[in-house]
Amino acid sequence: FYPVATVSVPGCSGFMSALYEFDGVDDLEWIGGEVDCNTLSAGCLAIEANADARVKVHDLQISNAHAGATGYYWYAGGIQIWGDANELEEIDIRRCKVDGVTRATGLTNYTCSGIEAVHARRTRIIDNYVKGVIAPATEGDADGIKYFTRNVDEGSSRLSYNHGDCIISGNSVIDCNGRWLKTQARGRCVITNNRFAVDNAISSISGGGAGFIGIDDQHGPSEIRGNRFEINAAIAATGGVALGICAQRCGTANSHVGSVSNMLAGSFEGNTIYKTTA
Repeated sequence: FYPVATVSVPGCSGFMSALYEFDGVDDLEWIGGEVDCNTLSAGCLAIEANADARVKVHDLQISNAHAGATGYYWYAGGIQIWGDANELEEIDIRRCKVDGVTRATGLTNYTCSGIEAVHARRTRIIDNYVKGVIAPATEGDADGIKYFTRNVDEGSSRLSYNHGDCIISGNSVIDCNGRWLKTQARGRCVITNNRFAVDNAISSISGGGAGFIGIDDQHGPSEIRGNRFEINAAIAATGGVALGICAQRCGTANSHVGSVSNMLAGSFEGNTIYKTTA
């Protein structure tokens, strides 16, 4: 799919769930394009794919997605690819730009994300730019990048996840007031050579006691190496915790840790951490 070069949602009284929405696709490639949602569409590109599908999105530029209708049920998101009950073969997102994904208060669905890749056996999220994923401070989520494999009910209120092969590399993720990155997956997940930053002051989310968590590695284990973490502006902790890294075991007691050495699994090597504000 090769879209026209530039699209801007015109001013109007209506409100859209997603500007481009594909349901039940087998394979899809989206190359290029520039879309300004003009705060009148909750999402830009939403793709729900069939089992074993391959979906690639490259070189798409998105701005100003906003879920703004009270009581409205839809995800606020830039690029969202998922399989629902299906498991995709591959999700590949490269060189895309998502600048501005926001959500009003009082919506039925709390999800707010820049790039979302869910339920694929192989996932590549490489060389993208995500900035300004902001949810109301009293509600969550607000994730720059979200990566899940398909969940499996293990019984006794515990969730497990299928094994996946994921590389998240070369991305810049900036000014997200929930998480820079959230993962829920088993298997190989390599998080490397990314820039995660707070360049402008934010107020962290507090819904569910979450607070701000830079990388929320749920279930794991992930390899977190060679990344650059920058805190260049204040993070107002409106509730919950404020952490750089968090390792959890979904469905059991969570372990929110402030020290990298206490991570439950995975590895943390060769990263640099900068803090230029009090």
